[in-house]
Amino acid sequence: MENRYRGNEILIFSKEDRFVRAAGNGMIKNITEVEQYLGLITEDDYLISYGNLDSVFVKRGDKIKRGQIIGSIKKSKYDDFLMLSLYIEKNGKSITDTSILVYK
Repeated sequence: MENRYRGNEILIFSKEDRFVRAAGNGMIKNITEVEQYLGLITEDDYLISYGNLDSVFVKRGDKIKRGQIIGSIKKSKYDDFLMLSLYIEKNGKSITDTSILVYK
């Protein structure tokens, strides 16, 4: 399934994998409980905000390794898809390059 974009937000759809993995080594900057958003600052200075989470398995200040499971995606009320919302920033500018998300 292909990614879609909503402004500077990257929308990733899945039917199978519910778990969200960290896109890089770094530290959890913040977690908002209202809409289940999680902010990760990576060692290579990306700020990645993960949204539409059902559960968060980390806490603020945790050191994270690339590929580590950090949460699960909330199931949509309207269809069978799971949708993860991502916002990526580097040096204060939003980017939509998803190549940093590829886990090797």
